[in-house]
Amino acid sequence: MSHTTNTNPNEQQAVEQDLINRWSNPRFLPRTKIGVIGYTSAGKSCVVNRLLGVSCLTDDDAAPVRTIKSTYYQLQFDRQEPLIYPPNRDIKIPVTFIDIQGLDKDRPTVNDQIEAGNYLDEIRKADCDIYILVFDDQLRYEQEGWINYIELTLGRKCVLVRSKVDICYLKKFRELANIPFGRSTPEQRSQYDQRIIEQIRYDNQVELRQMPFWKKDPSKKELYTNVTEGLRQIYKTKLLPLEEAYRFHEFHSSQLDDSDFAAKPMVLLVGQYSVGKTTFIRYLLNEDFPGIRIGPEPTTDSFIAIMHNENPGVVPGNALVVDPTKPFRPLSKFGNAFLNRFVCSQIRNEILETITFVDTPGILAGEKQRVDRGYEFSQVLEWFADRCDRILLLFDVSSLDISDELKRAIEVLRRNDDKIRIVLNKADSVDQQALMRVYGALMWSLGKVLNTPEVCRVYVGSFWSKALTFDTNRRLFELETKDLFNDLESLPRTATLRKLNDLIKRARLARVHALIISELKEQMPSVFGKDSKRRDLLNNLHLIYEKIEREQNIPMGDFPKLDRMQEILRNMDFTKFRPLDRKILERVDRMLSDDVPKLMGMIPQEEQAYLQLSSQSSGGQMASGNTIFSDQDETPFAIGGVEGINAGIGECEWIVERSRHEYDQTFLQLSPQNGKVTGASAKQEMIRSKLPNNVLGRIWKLSDIDKDGMLDIDEWALSQHLIKLKVDGHELPNVLPDHLIPPSKRHLTKNTNNMSPSYGNSGVYPTLGNTSYSGYN
Repeated sequence: MSHTTNTNPNEQQAVEQDLINRWSNPRFLPRTKIGVIGYTSAGKSCVVNRLLGVSCLTDDDAAPVRTIKSTYYQLQFDRQEPLIYPPNRDIKIPVTFIDIQGLDKDRPTVNDQIEAGNYLDEIRKADCDIYILVFDDQLRYEQEGWINYIELTLGRKCVLVRSKVDICYLKKFRELANIPFGRSTPEQRSQYDQRIIEQIRYDNQVELRQMPFWKKDPSKKELYTNVTEGLRQIYKTKLLPLEEAYRFHEFHSSQLDDSDFAAKPMVLLVGQYSVGKTTFIRYLLNEDFPGIRIGPEPTTDSFIAIMHNENPGVVPGNALVVDPTKPFRPLSKFGNAFLNRFVCSQIRNEILETITFVDTPGILAGEKQRVDRGYEFSQVLEWFADRCDRILLLFDVSSLDISDELKRAIEVLRRNDDKIRIVLNKADSVDQQALMRVYGALMWSLGKVLNTPEVCRVYVGSFWSKALTFDTNRRLFELETKDLFNDLESLPRTATLRKLNDLIKRARLARVHALIISELKEQMPSVFGKDSKRRDLLNNLHLIYEKIEREQNIPMGDFPKLDRMQEILRNMDFTKFRPLDRKILERVDRMLSDDVPKLMGMIPQEEQAYLQLSSQSSGGQMASGNTIFSDQDETPFAIGGVEGINAGIGECEWIVERSRHEYDQTFLQLSPQNGKVTGASAKQEMIRSKLPNNVLGRIWKLSDIDKDGMLDIDEWALSQHLIKLKVDGHELPNVLPDHLIPPSKRHLTKNTNNMSPSYGNSGVYPTLGNTSYSGYN
């Protein structure tokens, strides 16, 4: 496989023709130098011998393999037979291969044979026309730096060669087919051959960066076009090297791809079977999606990602994990048993343009949950929980018991407890008295599982399109639904902040992980007693935790779970761990102290830009990403649409007229002068409502339409109407709506409709308590 750069076809043709002309001249026969670079033991010498056309085992002129000689010394080999270029012409090109000394990827921090920075000098001093990078594992960031240096700084060609691909092939075949290669049939092998090769090619693609990291001017500040690009850049340049050096991906979370940073907000739905997870999604989307199955029995047997696409359909899991535009590629590690139970349902839906939903199989009881699925359900659930923006944990009123299987699932989710929202579904199936008992029972059950001193927020409602069985709590369901949907609608605007928060959590965990691994390496003996010391360290890992906590002043909450670390370390060779590299650690510390605050400062600007974009797409009315209620906001059936401050919209009669007789009597009792009451006389009557002074000040401000510091009979009636609304629990508007303006005053507001008036500081408004009205905004 090779890496190619974009060149002008005409320029490339001219260069090729020039080379052909020069090589065709027998008096000028240049020798092409090809340099081979890579880590030690990556197979560089074997590649050189292959290109030389000699055998590694029998030919004396072959490049030495499995010897220190080829590791620390640059060797030169002339190919006996010249290469023919191009294939349709008889032009012989003499070639010399330069086997450049390899760099030890597990080198210590001191007494290096070749320092990391000096390896670029070795590449430059070789002065080759073409370089071949040989690697036997996934490309590291350091190797990407070599490619950038060769292509962008030296202006030479760099070809990538993946060696020992048979080992990688067998590993990936077992992950995808879930069976060893030796037990597979020829049909099964042909089914996965092309896909595995394509995946290996994709895993080792390299993106050229016009400003390589070793050429950056430290005096210049790093500028990011947006927060997402900044997150991707600081992860790859500063956090990923630490993760690779200390094998973070083998212990915790897989490496992040570009698609993880560009992914839409994701909502994960979890719960026992038949609690209404799939119905909840259908209720949000207002339509069925491909692959939907709803019923009282366990219907959803797969993980279903519901995403937006102009062409509706279902994408199977094996095809989904090789799609570079989707953030699901790491899921291939769970094998074919899981991928056969993972699909993507694509549908054209406005809500899905900004949010992705993931429906999960219902959590079963007993051995069915743990064994019959064929894959580790809790590990898959943890992977989704780490990458999603919100986790909806659903219960229904008829199944409040938390089984051991559900308890294990909740424990997996607890690492992301800030994302969890509890939903009590099907609340309309019981009456008001029973609902109180159900709510209390749910809180009692959650208290035993969550183990948090705070009371968790539980949203109560009935999320389906059928008629309510008991509509006594209809108002409660509407308010709870509005609160939950408002929380979901905020996700597109706050998704970047969530990604930044997750990256900070990941960096803190990776930092602690590096300290633990390096401490284990430091305490291992160099010669004798390795096995006994390894067992002792494993059994007393908590002492390592306490030492690092004490010496590094790191809170214990940042440490990984002790039992999980012990389980993974049980199969590890501690002698192969890397000692502490303080340069890499300091780079991560600077990322947290310098780069993260810069990105935090950019988030408010991006949120404001998102709101402006939402405003433009909604016809000039400011929105906050509200798409779930967009179909009903302009109808009387919107939540609060015909009550509170919205009561009376579209009616011919002024809504205040309904209680006008009562308001007029109160107005006359205040002894108005010239048809108006002053603030001093109105104050005593208004404070009878027992509302706070700042609220009464807002009401006076809204009611004084002509801004003369007094209220006439219409304005007084309006003030009393607003007081009644506030006492009944409704919110006051910032600007008085058109339908509440008295008919006698509407000519005053014709040219200032929907604009916030400027009142100045004339001092003519009443003083409520110790605060002047003119001070309220």
